[in-house]
Amino acid sequence: MGLFTDLFAKHPEVEGVKEALFSIEQKYMALEQENKKLREELLSLKAAQEKKEFIAAAGVLWKNKPAGGLESVPYCPTCTSRLADYSGSLLCLKCNWQAPLKSFEVPKVFHELFEEK
Repeated sequence: MGLFTDLFAKHPEVEGVKEALFSIEQKYMALEQENKKLREELLSLKAAQEKKEFIAAAGVLWKNKPAGGLESVPYCPTCTSRLADYSGSLLCLKCNWQAPLKSFEVPKVFHELFEEK
């Protein structure tokens, strides 16, 4: 606060303003720290939510439904896009990743992994 320090030195009659500005500066710094902490917490919560959105099994991701249960369509573990059936193979059209499963194996694998429990 070099500018304010010079101002107060030249005008001692505004000494009360100095204390008010100092108080405001302290509150501002506290709010900045709280804002930073809340932003970090929000990023952490978003990351945790994204992790819970999918379950990894059989080399692919399976998406949780909002109402409960899982979708029976596998997703790409690289970019989380839905896998497409390409001549019997499962392929991510976004990043070109190929799943270790064949499209005809998906119902059986899904049933073995999630429906027999």
